[in-house]
Amino acid sequence: MENTLIPMTDFVLQNKANFEGYKTEEYGTFSYNHLIRIEDYANFLKKPLELSMFVPVGEDGNVLKEPTFDCYMQPKEMDRQYSVYKDAKDKVIFKGFELISINNEISIAKNISKDLYIGLGFKNGAHKIIEDLTNLGLELITNK
Repeated sequence: MENTLIPMTDFVLQNKANFEGYKTEEYGTFSYNHLIRIEDYANFLKKPLELSMFVPVGEDGNVLKEPTFDCYMQPKEMDRQYSVYKDAKDKVIFKGFELISINNEISIAKNISKDLYIGLGFKNGAHKIIEDLTNLGLELITNK
């Protein structure tokens, strides 16, 4: 191993081949399962940030608002809109955000309770992957 500082997630992902050695009776599957869980979390932290992690976003990339009751709308269309919204909302992983600005490829999401702003799409932005947010104390949505 080189003598350079690397993030923990990089270390875990680069050394995952070594995990196979722990899949023996000597260590048991309990230890191996923990190593796999660590690898899964490392992969999660390396995911690029997307607007859909903060607010519900449709397939077209537009932010969705919760559908409101419309007495003139056909029931099937209302069901479809609620289904699309629910599917998009289920993809949100960070609690308490709303979109406050969007400009071409740049979006800014604001955490309502923390008065915290996350810029997405900036080429030289500080937040590019989920791991970049770990020191902000963000709450994950756990009903998944």
